[in-house]
Amino acid sequence: MAAQPRKVAVIGAGPAGLSMADQLLSVPTTRPSNSSGIASTNPSLLPSSFKITLFDRRDKFGGVWGYDPSPGLCIIRYDARGKPYPLWAGQRKDGSDSSTWRPPGAMYDGLRTNLPCDIMTYRSHPYDNSTSLFPDRATVESYIEAFGKTVLAKGKEHGGLEVRLKTAVNSVRRIAFDGEEAKQRIGWGSKWSVTSISLDSGQSNIEEFDHVVLASGRCNTPQIPFIPGLRHFKGQILHSAWWRTPLPFENKTVLVVGNSSSGSDIARELSGYILRTLPEGEAATKAYIARCDTKGVSGRVLHSYEQFDKPPPLDYDPRDPDSPEWSRRIVVMPKLAKIEPSTQGKGYGKITFENGEVRDDVDVIIFGTGYVYDFPYLDYHLSPFDLRPLIPTARASVFNSNAANSLDNASSKANEDEEQSEVYTPPNPTSTYLSNLDDWSLFYKPDASLCVLGAPIRIVPMPLTHVQSRIVAASWSGLISPFVGSNGGLPRLDPQIPSTDAAKWTSRPNHNNLEPCDEPENNTSDLGYPSDSAYQDALLALLPDQLSVPGQDQNTKVLQTTKGQTEKDAPEEHDKGETIPVVATDEGWSRMPNFRNQRRQDTKRLRRLLLGY
Repeated sequence: MAAQPRKVAVIGAGPAGLSMADQLLSVPTTRPSNSSGIASTNPSLLPSSFKITLFDRRDKFGGVWGYDPSPGLCIIRYDARGKPYPLWAGQRKDGSDSSTWRPPGAMYDGLRTNLPCDIMTYRSHPYDNSTSLFPDRATVESYIEAFGKTVLAKGKEHGGLEVRLKTAVNSVRRIAFDGEEAKQRIGWGSKWSVTSISLDSGQSNIEEFDHVVLASGRCNTPQIPFIPGLRHFKGQILHSAWWRTPLPFENKTVLVVGNSSSGSDIARELSGYILRTLPEGEAATKAYIARCDTKGVSGRVLHSYEQFDKPPPLDYDPRDPDSPEWSRRIVVMPKLAKIEPSTQGKGYGKITFENGEVRDDVDVIIFGTGYVYDFPYLDYHLSPFDLRPLIPTARASVFNSNAANSLDNASSKANEDEEQSEVYTPPNPTSTYLSNLDDWSLFYKPDASLCVLGAPIRIVPMPLTHVQSRIVAASWSGLISPFVGSNGGLPRLDPQIPSTDAAKWTSRPNHNNLEPCDEPENNTSDLGYPSDSAYQDALLALLPDQLSVPGQDQNTKVLQTTKGQTEKDAPEEHDKGETIPVVATDEGWSRMPNFRNQRRQDTKRLRRLLLGY
C-alpha cells in the first residue's frame, strides 16, 4: 500500500515560498538509512510525495518585490516604555483584522537592486542577458512571477501543489508530537493545525499538516529604535517603508536615520541623485534634479550613521573630498542621543546627537532602520512556543499586562505626561532576531517539522533560500537522516566560531560545550561574504549523491576587466562581459558556481561603474 503524501503548509508565496515549493516538487522520497548522517542511495526512488499548499495574502507572486503606490499615512504610536511603532492609517500593523490585512509593499517603484541580478537568481534560472546588471524593482518582480509560473507548471505535471492566493493564515498550532519518531526522521512525528481565511469570501478553513514552512519574510513590520524623547518631535516622522518620492520634502531639512540600503537610497535621492522617473512624472523628475544641482541642498540633508567613525557599507562617504558632488551635499551625523522640546517657537524639536551636537532646524525624520520578525499567526500561549518561542520577547511578555512594570527610569520619566488612552499595545511580539532555531538558522530546534526560510542576515536571499529549500525537502523526504548529537536534525556546529567566519559551516562542536542555555539565543546568523557562500557549500555537502549533482555552469567565470580600467571609466570602456548578466542554465547542486563568488567580491565596483554610487 502506497504511503500517504506528507502534507506541507508553505506560508508566503514570495521568493522564499516559491523556492520551497519548487524543491518539494523536485526532490524524490526514499527510506532513510539506519545509521546517522546521509541516507544511503535507494535505487527505487519515488517521485516527490509531498502535498503542498502555498498560502499568500497577495493576489500574485512577488512578495516584498510587489509595489503599492499609495501606502497611506505613517502613524507613530508609543508603547508604555516609550518605544515607537510605525503604523499604517487606522493603527494597522501586520496581523490586523485576523491577519486578513497585509501592510503595503515596502519598495518604491524604480528602486534599483544593489546586487548584480545574475547572483540574485534562483539556481539555474537566469535573467536574459539583455537585462540591466542592476535592474529595477519591476524587472525583479517579473522575474519572480516567471519563476512562479515554472513552479506552477511543475506542480501541474507532478501533482501535489495547491496555490491559494488572497488567503491569509491566522493560526498555526501544533496538535501532536512524537519525540521518538522525530529522532528517527528529520521533521517527522508532528501534526499542525493551520487556520486560513479567504480574503474574497471570508470563509475560514482548518486543515492538518505534517510540516510547516514559514516563508512570510521579515519586511512586513517596520521598526524604529527607542530614542529618548522622540515623542517631543512635532515635525513629520516616517519609516522608509512609506518612501515613494523626494518631492514632498523639497526645501525642508530632513534627517535620515540609518545608513544601510534604504537610508542610503533616501539620502541620495534627497540630495538630487536620481536614476528613476519619480511618480510625479519625467518632467517633474528632471526639474527636481536641476533644482538640486543649481540651488543646492547643502545642509538640508542630514544622515545619521550607526557607526559614525566608519564609512558607509554601501555608498560613497560624503566626508571624502573625492566623493561625487551629490554625495558631498549630505551632512553625516552620529547616532541620536535624545530629543527635547524646541527652545525656538518655530522649531519642531531639539535634537541632540551622541557627539553633543544639537540641531533644532529639522523638519522631517525618516527612519531607514529596517524591519522586525513578526509571526502573528503563532500563539505563544501554546506549546511549543510558550517555552521555546521563535520571537525571543514572547516568553518574557506573552503579551502580558505586566510588561509595563519593566520600565527603565528614563523612559518612565519621559512617559509621565502620556495619557493612558494614547499608550499603544502591540498585538503580538516582535524582534530583530529569532531564537530557538538550529545552528543553521533553518529548522525550529525543538521540532524540525517547522522551518524558517531566509532567516540569516546579510545574504543574497533567492539562491540561499533555494539551497535551504533543497535541504529541507531532502530531510523531510528521508534522504538525509538525523545526525549524531543533533536531537533529530542537521549536524551541530562549533558555537565558539562566529557566523561571519566561513570556517563555522564546516566545523563540528566539542559536545561537552553544548550546554543548554536558559536565555533565548540569537539564532539569526549574520553571514556576509564569504560566509554566505561557505554556508551554502556546507549545506550542499550534506546532500546525498543523487541530489548533489554537478552542473555544466558551476565553473563559469565572469570576464575580468581589462587591466588599468577603474570604476571611474565609462561603461563602454569596459569589457562587455562583466557588465551583462551571466546566463547560467545548469548550475547543478554540488557547490557555489565560480561566477557567483566573483560577483560578490566585485559588486561595489560594478555598482559604482554602472549606477554611480
